Amino acid sequence: MQGKQLKQIDIVLENCEVIRIPIEQVTHFNANNITNDIWLNVDNNTLDTIFRTDEFNIILRQEANIELKQDYKNGIFENCKVFDRLTRYRDITHIDFIFTDDTNLYLEVLYEEENPAALGSPNIYQQSRMNDNVELEIIISNKKESDT
Repeated sequence: MQGKQLKQIDIVLENCEVIRIPIEQVTHFNANNITNDIWLNVDNNTLDTIFRTDEFNIILRQEANIELKQDYKNGIFENCKVFDRLTRYRDITHIDFIFTDDTNLYLEVLYEEENPAALGSPNIYQQSRMNDNVELEIIISNKKESDT
């Protein structure tokens, strides 16, 4: 998608929630070791493609920390902020890049449940932390911090 201008990045979570981040609120993004698979979609005779990465890093500005009304806790929806949601649960499964022409690129991130028998178990490869600039940094990788 070289040369296409980004409008937003959608962070897709394990329970299909989506957190929409305008591109102006992203200070850094990196994905390495991207692979892809293609297959025939027999329902409409088109080729479908999925992209995967095993190293993903994004930094979100403080302005991205808006109020959400979609956090589900103890059987009810409750309000929380984006940074709280992304640090409380380690469950990012995909990143959807939305371009200004409304096309997209859907990227699957490395995901392995801590406890495969427990629905919604945290992703063992995901780390979220606040950096020195009070921005949220999310790293999804099978490398240890000392390896990077």
